[in-house]
Amino acid sequence: MKSPVFATHTQPSYELWEAFGASVTGQGHLHQNQPGQDRYATFQWIGKDSASHLMVLVCADGAGSAAKSWAGAWMGCRAVIQAIQERLQTSSGESSLIRSEGWTEAYIKRLFDQSRRRIQRWSSTLNATPADLATTMNLAVIGHDFGCFAQVGDGLIGYQLQASPNLWELANQPDQGEFAGETTFLTSPNWLDQMRIRIVREPLGRVFVSTDGLLPVILDQSSGQIHTRFVNPLFTVLENPAMPSDLKKVSLGQFLQSDRIKSRCDDDLTLILANRAQVHVDAGTNGGYIIS
Repeated sequence: MKSPVFATHTQPSYELWEAFGASVTGQGHLHQNQPGQDRYATFQWIGKDSASHLMVLVCADGAGSAAKSWAGAWMGCRAVIQAIQERLQTSSGESSLIRSEGWTEAYIKRLFDQSRRRIQRWSSTLNATPADLATTMNLAVIGHDFGCFAQVGDGLIGYQLQASPNLWELANQPDQGEFAGETTFLTSPNWLDQMRIRIVREPLGRVFVSTDGLLPVILDQSSGQIHTRFVNPLFTVLENPAMPSDLKKVSLGQFLQSDRIKSRCDDDLTLILANRAQVHVDAGTNGGYIIS
């Protein structure tokens, strides 16, 4: 984890987003002695107040049939985070991206294209083809009063509006290929045509991002609605102020490896949870960032 970069301004406590994620290798890969193909990352930008704070969540699921898809998933997440970070570190970029107006469909598509190109370039250093690094991509960017969600391939993103804390909504409908189990990858020729983007210009209260391995337990297949009895208890743990931050992440990982989940999910499992929290910010964290 990269420590915050400190400036010189004194900062009181204020409301920030906090996030915890976990990823575990699926039973199918373990039985075949294969590595997990999911990867995820979070990025937090801390500005001068809560209105200039951003939380970025991204996860990727490497194609099961691709030889080095784990590498594509890793590079895809890394490239998106780095591109956002670099733009935020310019004064014009920060003033743009902390507002919903800065997150246009054109900019989001450029982010994904940058990630795709990084994967293509890196494939040559691994003596592989871009198809060998095929991966999906799920991105959630949460600001003070907006949320931006973008997806290529399968995976799930859900959110609650701050004004409707009991209602979960899907950012986008799950990717449905022509055949069962088929999806689009960031390295696919038609990735841009299949990209789904949703921008919500209202304050959010909770967000989760998941790869498709958890679809059987997160989504009700008949109604297409999010299973609140699955998701809500996880946020109850996250929002427990008495639980240390490192223990929250451990607890989430243990849950994903529990018999309850393994009995219904055979694939790699990745889940990131984010919610608003009142956080004490030590003096001088204006402009700081954290990568995990």
